[in-house]
Amino acid sequence: MQETNPVAIQPRQRGLWLKTTALVLLAAYWIALVVGTHWPRPPELMGLGASDKTLHLIAYFGLAILVGLNWTLRRAPSWQSGLAIAGLLIAFGALDEVTQPPFGRDAQFADWLADCAGVVGGVVICLVVAALVSHDSERPQQT
Repeated sequence: MQETNPVAIQPRQRGLWLKTTALVLLAAYWIALVVGTHWPRPPELMGLGASDKTLHLIAYFGLAILVGLNWTLRRAPSWQSGLAIAGLLIAFGALDEVTQPPFGRDAQFADWLADCAGVVGGVVICLVVAALVSHDSERPQQT
């Protein structure tokens, strides 16, 4: 009788777990981003002393990384998918900015430009990492 390790996860289950975890992280991050950008009079972010534009850049960089990760876990990455992701997130950034005034926040073009810079940086990083990982997986294994 063969014993199995109940803790061991089969590769297919591991892939499903990774995809599900990445999707939950993306959803939670996106919700936190929308709440954070629409919260009236946001408090200083943990005393970091970072400018508002830097926070926008970092927030949208993180969003682009998570969207890119979710995409590459489900489909082969390409520059076309990178452009589609960037376009979607840049449009979302604009929508995010223009919906802030009813919540007592200012819609600023400079904030949107910082969002765009974060998106572009995140998408580029995702495409480069995906290409490197793909290239490494195609390399013959040495024994």
